[in-house]
Amino acid sequence: MSALGNSLQTDRRNLYNSRGHSVLQKLAKQRRHQYRILSQRIEREKKMFVVSQKIQARKDIMEKREKVKVKKETVNSAPIYKFKKQRKR
Repeated sequence: MSALGNSLQTDRRNLYNSRGHSVLQKLAKQRRHQYRILSQRIEREKKMFVVSQKIQARKDIMEKREKVKVKKETVNSAPIYKFKKQRKR
């Protein structure tokens, strides 16, 4: 096991020495780019979730039941309404 571990360490050193610092910088740059894309996708998903909540709130408002606005609409959240309970028949 130790011989295998030593050979892996020497392979890493040889890779670093043979390819140089530029390869590692290129890999780091690609990693940063991928993380930036991931964070943009997460932000876009949050915005789409808020928009879908607002659309659903508008659909709920159109119902002919009594309602009271509990919380106003903000940029990050949909308005919140409280509806009077209605018995289904």
